[in-house]
Amino acid sequence: MNREWIITQNIPFKNYGYLLKKSHFSICNVSGYATWNMALLDSLYFKTPVIAPNTPLMSEMGATTTDNLEKTIEEHIETHKKNTQIVIKKDFNCTEWIKKILASKIKIRKPKKYDLVKESINNTTKRHIVNTFWSFHANSNFQKIRWNLLLDGFIDNTSLSDTTYNKPNTPFMKCDIKQQTLL
Repeated sequence: MNREWIITQNIPFKNYGYLLKKSHFSICNVSGYATWNMALLDSLYFKTPVIAPNTPLMSEMGATTTDNLEKTIEEHIETHKKNTQIVIKKDFNCTEWIKKILASKIKIRKPKKYDLVKESINNTTKRHIVNTFWSFHANSNFQKIRWNLLLDGFIDNTSLSDTTYNKPNTPFMKCDIKQQTLL
């Protein structure tokens, strides 16, 4: 496919919105893993159609999904530009959707040391938990622990420089990271 009007180049960030607004379409090329993908959201914001792999998430968000990217690109090139609309779900329960996704990512067996971590939480930082229960880098294991904690109703405060965990239905208090005591 050789079209002189197809230009492939890097542009300054300040031109990003203008380019998306004027584009015939954009491509959201995700493979296997996708969250609220900026390539898709930015394009839809400017009413530019998006071509994406055929996944339920991309379809639900309003992309033109395909199992044959090359053919779909060719079809879009040969047609007039279409404007698209952002799909807004008014009855969407985000909390339940997140719980469902987290539950699907967690194996049936609880992570090792999970019960010990649960018992230790009392306005406690992630750093304190990791240093107490592991003598090595534990982030991959801790992610599964975090998902389990969230599903069990524990609360994480990620607005602090050190994420702080608290038991379910307990308000957060300022935490002294060095001493792990409530102020």
